[in-house]
Amino acid sequence: MERTQSFIFSSANATTVSANRDEFSVTLDNPITIPSHARGVHVGVYNARVWNSVPNIVTGVNDLLYLTASPDPQKILTIPQGLYGVSPLNTTIGNLLQNEGYDSDLITIRGDSATQKVYIIFKNTDISLDFTQAQTIGNLLGFDTVITSASAGEIIFAPVIARFNQVNSFLISCSDLVHNGIPTNNSSASILVEVPITAGANSQINYNPNNVLWIQSDHLISKSLQHLSFRITNERLESLVINEDWSVLVSVKFIM
Repeated sequence: MERTQSFIFSSANATTVSANRDEFSVTLDNPITIPSHARGVHVGVYNARVWNSVPNIVTGVNDLLYLTASPDPQKILTIPQGLYGVSPLNTTIGNLLQNEGYDSDLITIRGDSATQKVYIIFKNTDISLDFTQAQTIGNLLGFDTVITSASAGEIIFAPVIARFNQVNSFLISCSDLVHNGIPTNNSSASILVEVPITAGANSQINYNPNNVLWIQSDHLISKSLQHLSFRITNERLESLVINEDWSVLVSVKFIM
């Protein structure tokens, strides 16, 4: 006889939640208990809800633009944390420039879809952007040097591809439920499920797989789990800043 236990685990009302909301732990009133005579224990994910709102500009990490518009001294523009595309970032920088007393189009950021590179248009001569400083948005845009306009209307292309899409999919892991989980290349990180990005920026992803991928977890036999921890990363297993609560619906099945 096959038995199945299902649970919704969520960062909302979790026992503990990390500062970046990318990890949470829960303490269950009724532990997950797998009897000693159980066979064929498997863990699978039926649903996951994650907001596609992980910021690609993070406060204190990559939120500064160092600008010199001759004859004024260098100014440092601080870009609010958020998930940006080229157009929204250009609008935000234009607003910041206007607040500093400049024309909003003193610099204009555009994207070239064919090369996936960004280019910057300078309205005047002798405008410099220093992407060698700490905490700049240079890596996001594909710049790592100082660029200076020699003529009005000059266009300068970034030397490397922009990195606006810093999250291509979400990986949810739980070492308490699975040991190795789903491997990613040669790494085993107790991954329960990969959640593809199927919703637009700042929208909720509601992942419901057509076929649940079951992970063998016979090590749970005779175990009683009361404390579980979950983590969400990008496809490179890197930590993320998560703005909204996220959840996963997990089922544990076994044969009696």
